[in-house]
Amino acid sequence: MPAPANQPENDELFESYAQLAQSLLGGADGVCLLDRGFQARGAHPATRPGSIAKWLRALGWEGKQLREPIATAMGTHHWLSAVPLQQSDGQLLGVFCVRQRLAEAPSQPARHAAAVARQLKPLLDCIHRDLAASQPKTSVEQSLTEQTAELEWLFQITNQIDGPKDDRHLLEELLRAAAERLDSAYAVMTAARTATPIRMRGFDRVGFHAWPVAADLYDYRL
Repeated sequence: MPAPANQPENDELFESYAQLAQSLLGGADGVCLLDRGFQARGAHPATRPGSIAKWLRALGWEGKQLREPIATAMGTHHWLSAVPLQQSDGQLLGVFCVRQRLAEAPSQPARHAAAVARQLKPLLDCIHRDLAASQPKTSVEQSLTEQTAELEWLFQITNQIDGPKDDRHLLEELLRAAAERLDSAYAVMTAARTATPIRMRGFDRVGFHAWPVAADLYDYRL
C-alpha cells in the first residue's frame, strides 16, 4: 500500500530517534512514531503509517488500557514491531514502530516484539519523557488518581514484607520493591543534606549487598 500523500515531513528530533533505533536494533530499516490519536509525528515511507493506524485501531488500542508490544509481517522478509508508550494508568502517549528485515519469520511474534522493546528501552524511555512533557497539564482528578495508585502500591508492599519490622529491613525491602517496579537492574538510596559522610548500599535484583556505591556524600548548599 503506498504511503499517504499528506505524510508530514520528518523533523530533526524524529530523525535522531530513527538513527538511534537503527544503531540499537539490527536489521532496522524503517521507523514510525504515532501520537495518541495514531497520527504520524514522523515516519519513513516504508513503514506505511496510515496502515499501522488502521491496524492498531482494529486491535482496540484506542481508549485507556495497558497494552503490550506486538509485531506483524510486512511482506516476505520484513516485520513491523509496535511498542506502546503509555502512562501507568493506561493512557496512551504514542506508539513507536520499527520495521526490520529478518532472515526468518519469528515463531512467536509477541515474544519478538517484546525483545525489540527491550533492545530499544533506552531510546523508548527518552521518547516517553518527550511525549509526556508535551501533553497538556494533567487535571487535578488525574493527579489524585496517580497519587492514589502509588499509595496503594506502597501499602501493598509494606503489608507483604516478611521478617523483622525494624527500619533497616523495611528500607532494604522497599528498595528491592522499587527496583522491581521500575524494572531497574540496580537501585541506590542516598540521604541528602547531611553533614556526616555516609556510605550507601545497592540492590542488584539478586540480593542486598554492602557495596560502597557512593562514598563520602556531603551536604552541598548553594
